[in-house]
Amino acid sequence: MRKYHLLAIFLLFFEITNAQLKVLYNFSGGLDGDVTYGSVTASGGRLFGMTCFGGADTIGVIFSIDTNGNGFKDLLSFDNTNGRTPAGSLTISGTKLYGMTLTNIFSIDSDGNNFKTILPFSDSTGKAPEGSLILSGKTLYGMTFEGVSASAGNVFCIDTDGTGYKDLHNFTGPDGDDPWGSLILSNGVLYGMTNGGGDSLNGGVVFRINTDGTGFNVIHYFDSASGKNPMGSLILNGNVLYGMTRYGGPKNDGVLFSLDTNGAGYKVLLDFNGTNGAEPIADLTLLGEKLYGMTSQGGTGKYGTIFSIDTDGTGYKQLFSFNGSMSDEPYGNLTLYGDKFYGLTTIEGSIFSFKDTSTVTGINQLLINKERVAIWPNPNNGEFSIQSGSSTKNSEVEIFNIMGERIYSGRINSEVTQLDISGQPAGLYLYRVMNEEGQLVSSGKVVVEK
Repeated sequence: MRKYHLLAIFLLFFEITNAQLKVLYNFSGGLDGDVTYGSVTASGGRLFGMTCFGGADTIGVIFSIDTNGNGFKDLLSFDNTNGRTPAGSLTISGTKLYGMTLTNIFSIDSDGNNFKTILPFSDSTGKAPEGSLILSGKTLYGMTFEGVSASAGNVFCIDTDGTGYKDLHNFTGPDGDDPWGSLILSNGVLYGMTNGGGDSLNGGVVFRINTDGTGFNVIHYFDSASGKNPMGSLILNGNVLYGMTRYGGPKNDGVLFSLDTNGAGYKVLLDFNGTNGAEPIADLTLLGEKLYGMTSQGGTGKYGTIFSIDTDGTGYKQLFSFNGSMSDEPYGNLTLYGDKFYGLTTIEGSIFSFKDTSTVTGINQLLINKERVAIWPNPNNGEFSIQSGSSTKNSEVEIFNIMGERIYSGRINSEVTQLDISGQPAGLYLYRVMNEEGQLVSSGKVVVEK
């Protein structure tokens, strides 16, 4: 056990293949928290997250820290009455954080005030979630690992004020068992994965379901040869889903795959083999046409990796390999914020930042001799204008959420173009403008407030 965190904040630098990793904070295993099974959420220059253990009652904390590693703060220590041992990540809307523990759904202000239990879990609602919530408007969607009728987990929704709880689907085994990860939402359809169940191979499934609970359909059954037992979430790019499985493939070290939203076109893009990583327990992050992710094991350093790969399965790069000199075995996804990714490691636990200087550096900078574009109003309610110079007409504008997922893509065909992302939740978004040759013209941040 290391000394209390005030005496043991290490700022370590590692470089490999045009990449930099910096440890922002090491958890002490004491009052500040211990063991992380989720990811960080970024907003307003700060990172928010949870630990599974540690704190005053050793059952977890909610924390925040500046993106430069300063100002670590315990916002809440779980004590059984307000929840215990969270395993997922926080969801943010404005200044309100939403999350889940083994025993409840809660909200709390980003300064640590006004904690509220939105829903206590029970046998009738499902319990013990292993993922995170997603927010659409005023509705939260999530999954539990246990319950309801067959103790195989369920899909649910609930309003942010605690009303309107609805059990959307109960897993029974053949349709999936033990969902592990979070849902994604596109055009009124939720997509997710289960860790087990499905056919007789018990490898888990990919499913889709409408937000009103209708139209449940298993669109893929996992097997040993092409990946099984996913323990992360899907991401969506157009009509293609991307994800990873913990096991399966030639070495049983997991795979990275793509799948059309209609269930067709399943394709293994990468077989993990130990050397290039093993056993991913994480989500992917999309930046343009490149996927970033982490594995919990393997790599040249044996303790997990950070990697990138093109969405067509080419161009794999091992960007960083954890080697035992710091806390290792990263779970969860890389959170893109500004020009850096942020993440957590699990054993003892640390918060780190990571920059792929060959790709990400300059995301908020302009190319020389290129014209700056203007966004107004900013902040806005999701409806805003973008103004470009004459040389940037017929350029493409892309908007990404803080998870690195592209939520908008379109053309700028006049000097002033109206954009509408009001269907997205409040928060920070990144935009970039690319010319017809694919060169970066301008990029920056858009703040949506509701």
